[in-house]
Order: sequence, then structure tokens, then C-alpha cells
Amino acid sequence: MLSRVAYSIYWMSRYLERSDNYARILKANLNLTIQTARKIDNQWQSILTATADDEAFLAQGQDASLENVLQFMVFSDENPNAIFSTITSARNNARKIRETILPEIWESINQSYLSLKKIHQSEHKSIETIQSFLNEVLNLNIKIAGILATTQLRDETYYFGMLGLLVERADKSLRFLDVEYFKMEDETEGYQINHAILEFFAVTHFFVKQNQTLNPSKIISFLIFEEKFPRSFTYCINNLSDSIKQISGIENTVIKIIESIQAHLSQLTMNEVLDNGLNHFVDQFQIKNNEIDQALFDLYFAFKPINQGLNGSEQ
Repeated sequence: MLSRVAYSIYWMSRYLERSDNYARILKANLNLTIQTARKIDNQWQSILTATADDEAFLAQGQDASLENVLQFMVFSDENPNAIFSTITSARNNARKIRETILPEIWESINQSYLSLKKIHQSEHKSIETIQSFLNEVLNLNIKIAGILATTQLRDETYYFGMLGLLVERADKSLRFLDVEYFKMEDETEGYQINHAILEFFAVTHFFVKQNQTLNPSKIISFLIFEEKFPRSFTYCINNLSDSIKQISGIENTVIKIIESIQAHLSQLTMNEVLDNGLNHFVDQFQIKNNEIDQALFDLYFAFKPINQGLNGSEQ
């Protein structure tokens, strides 16, 4: 496979996963706002911090209100990580490789883009309109996941796409946990925050059924270490390993980095994570996750993009 084709597949998947993560976190916080009469301190500022968009937002000189944060994270043309921007970037990458990806994937992305573009261009955007926008993004990603699960040949196209998805998912999941953890233990806000976190990870029903009480340390342990849950950090790392081995079949830099992470995770306990500080764990493994991304670029996408943007953006 040509490096430029693999690169577009990788970034199409990363952008789609990023749009999904942003839609999830915004929807969870919108629901939290609607369900909670009491205002939660820095609720919308913490989202900007979790996604590493806080500096770009602050540069605009606005306060982190619900309306301003939603505009910036969903629609802003000045924010390359805004949901509409990432959907546009996913579409641009998909268009370059229409001969490689399944027709259903291109059609799904293009149709959703056109639908979302109409909302983006509308002057008045109510909360209900924004919720519809977020649901469209979530449904697009669910649809693509179903197409890939049922009709995509397990070839390089599939596995380069999985690499992009898993690198992006691991990064955003860690960021969100790091920012929200201390709120989870708050006596007043903790219960609602815990529910919002479980909603973001789409695991509320399963977790409540298995654990009954929303204990913060149990939630964090599950979302880091549960090997069978597709959004846990450990699951992402293990499946990154499987995907790169399907592509390469031989030892390489990417596999060595992943194996070092797996070895560390296998010896780590939740008590050690909390004793050392969750932020220490997150910082440590985000560095490793970035090393995976860089090693993939060096190994398979051996050309320089015009400009590498915010949060590992290709643009």
C-alpha cells in the first residue's frame, strides 16, 4: 500500500474517532446541565482542558460559558478540532482514497457531511439543533463501525484504520479521565459527574449492573484496565498491538513501544495509580501514545505533511 493512502486511511479514522469523542463529551455534559439544577464549577472549562483546546479558546477572549464552548467545539472554523472541522477533514481524506475504502463508507461520510453543513451554515442554533447535530455525528460513527464489522476485508485498509481509531481513542479517554477524576469524589457533584463519565464511555448500563455503586476508583480501574471493554486504555493498547502485527508481521519500533506499555500495565495496580497520582499515570502514558503515533509516521507514512497542527492534527 502506498504511504499516502495508508496515511489518509489512518487520519480519516482518527478524525472520525475525534468527532465521536467530542460529540460524546459534549452530549454527556449537556445532559448533565439539563439534569442538574445546581451549576457545576468550571464544567465547560474542564472540557476545553480535557481536549487540550483551552489555550486556543482563551486566545479568543471569551468566557467558558455553555454557549461559547459549544460554538467553539462544534462549529468554529477557527478551531481545527471542532466537530464540523474534523468531519470535514475525515471527508477530505476519504475522498482521496475513494478507490480504496468501501463505497458505503464514503457515502455515509459524505451524506452526513452535507447534512451537518446545513446546520453549520444556519444562523440560529438552538440547544435542540446542537443535540441533533451531535446525534448525527454519533450515528455516523456507529454506522461506519457496523460497516467495518460486517463487510470490510481484514486487510491493510482495515488495520491502518484501526490504528488511527485506537491511537485517538486512547489519547482522548486518558485526557478526559485525568481532568474529571477529582470532581468524581466531590460529595455534591460526584454522583452526576460519575454518570457523565460513564455516559461518555457508553458503559453506564453495564457498569451499574456489575458494580451497583458508582465508586470513583472502581470506575477509573475499569476504564484503564478492563481488557474486554473497547474504550478502556488497556483494550486500546492490546488491539493496537494486534493491528500492527497484522500489518507488519515482524518486530519494529511501534511493536517495541506497545510491548513496553503492555508490560508496564500488567504490573500496575489501581492503588499504585492513585498513590502516584492519576495525572502522573496519564502524562506518562500520553507520552507513550504520542511515541506510537510518531513511530507509525516514521515507519509507514514517510513523508512530511505541510503543517502538523494542534493535538496531532495533520493539517
